[in-house]
Amino acid sequence: METSVALHAEIVELEGVRLAVLEQGEEKWFTAEDIGKALGLSQPRKEIINLFNRSRDEFDGLHRVINLMTRCRDGRSRRVHYTVFNPQGAYLLAILARTPKSKALRRWLSRFLAHDLHRLREGVEQMKEANRKLQESLDWHQGKVTQLEGRVRQLTRQDERLRELTNLRQKDLARIAGLEKRLQKAQRDLSGAQKTITSPPPPEWLAGLEEFLEGCFINACRQYFGFRR
Repeated sequence: METSVALHAEIVELEGVRLAVLEQGEEKWFTAEDIGKALGLSQPRKEIINLFNRSRDEFDGLHRVINLMTRCRDGRSRRVHYTVFNPQGAYLLAILARTPKSKALRRWLSRFLAHDLHRLREGVEQMKEANRKLQESLDWHQGKVTQLEGRVRQLTRQDERLRELTNLRQKDLARIAGLEKRLQKAQRDLSGAQKTITSPPPPEWLAGLEEFLEGCFINACRQYFGFRR
């Protein structure tokens, strides 16, 4: 994969060999040329690329191809493709090369690996802390959701009770309306009865009543005394 990047180079020396440590953020890279020189190879870049090509499947994520601007002898600048390796990739090349200087290069690269391991551990700890805070946030929100669910259940019960009371009130209102109608009818009947009682009866009605009462008295006496004609 080819990438155009802005890199900062730090020049270091290893057993008389000058190496360029290319830095991009927290990442560090080494060119195939410099790795070959540090291993004491006669054709540094070519032999490193050959080692890389023979075991390319082992370098997944350990290398990249970058474009860098270089100045030629004639003063003009041109873009050059460089295959670079991170410390893990350079360490693997030192193992595959098996030259007298491989051990020294591996020892020198170990400090980069230790730094990467430390950075990785810090990243893991930061991730754990972030996960802990996230879990706390989730627990807090879950608690709020539980409270809201309880409140919803409470409001639902109150609504059901209110509906029941509303239905009872409607029935009571219907009963009251029926009682009012009956009361009004009774009041009308009572008013009519009062008018009938307070009005003076006609004379013929009184005469008929006296005859009726006299007849009832006579019949009662006959039955009581056994009177016969």
